[in-house]
Formats: sequence, structure tokens, C-alpha cells
Amino acid sequence: MTTMLDLVGLEERIALGLRTLPITEEQWERDHDPIVTENLPRLSEMVRASRHAPSGPILDIGLGYGYSASALRSAYGGRPLVALEHPSRELTRRPIWSTLLRAVDAVGVAADALSLPFREGSFGVVAACEIVEHISPADAPRLVAEAARVLQPGGILVLTTPNLVSLSNRLLI
Repeated sequence: MTTMLDLVGLEERIALGLRTLPITEEQWERDHDPIVTENLPRLSEMVRASRHAPSGPILDIGLGYGYSASALRSAYGGRPLVALEHPSRELTRRPIWSTLLRAVDAVGVAADALSLPFREGSFGVVAACEIVEHISPADAPRLVAEAARVLQPGGILVLTTPNLVSLSNRLLI
């Protein structure tokens, strides 16, 4: 069963959610204004792209600083949200991991996105935002195949990556 996402006030809800996230010591930003300014358009589009997904749990592959999970939580309210992070990431062993998970009201799972520990057809939405650039190009098809495997019939996969200009700007810094 598909439930329509309420788009009224979506950007305001996402911005508010971003402002409630803790800022980790490894982030460049020291306050929420640049986080909201830089990420709100992308996150709003990510949520809009998933608006026709079937009801059911949501998987955010790559919790990172919590931006995507926060946007999904802001949009989808009470749906169960699972936030996955690779177990090699130091983040999963620090207190900030629990703080981020509480901020987005998600269950955290430390696992490899190339071998997801979930049953086939478990999620209505799978978001893999800003992570594909962190895996080898040879593994990208496996990431997509795993995400597709855990999607419900009619489920939506949203995969984003920084554009080349943004990436080149990051490399210059």
C-alpha cells in the first residue's frame, strides 16, 4: 500500500530536523546555518523522489552526520527508520553514534552496504545518499543490487552523489 507524503511545509520540517542534529567534532561546520543552506535543496529533492514509495520501514545507508536520516524522519514521521553505517567507521564506536541515532529516532546498524543484513523486501524506501563515491566503481553495481534486494515491490531507491563541481571544490580545499 502506498501512502502519499505530505509535501506541505516539507522544507521547513527538514530544516528544523537538520537544526536539531548534533554537530560532531569532525565536521567543518560549527553551526547549523551552513548545513541547512548547503543540504536543504538536495535533501528536499531526495524526499520528493521517494514520495510514491509503499508504506513500510525506511533504510538510510550511510548515517554519516545524520542529514539524510534527519530529512527522512522529518518527512516520514512515525515510520521505522534504520540507519546503517560501515562498522569500520570510528563513528560507530563513539558516544556521538547513539546521540545521532536518538536525534533522528532511528535504529542503528553497523554493517557493510555491499552485504545488507536484512531480509528481501524489508523496506519501502532505501536511501544511499553521498556514499557511492566512497566505494570502488567495481562495487557500485553490488551496492545497487543489495539495495534493490531489500526493497519491497514498488519500493523506491534514492541514490545521490556529489556533482563533479562540488567534488572538485572539495579536493581544492
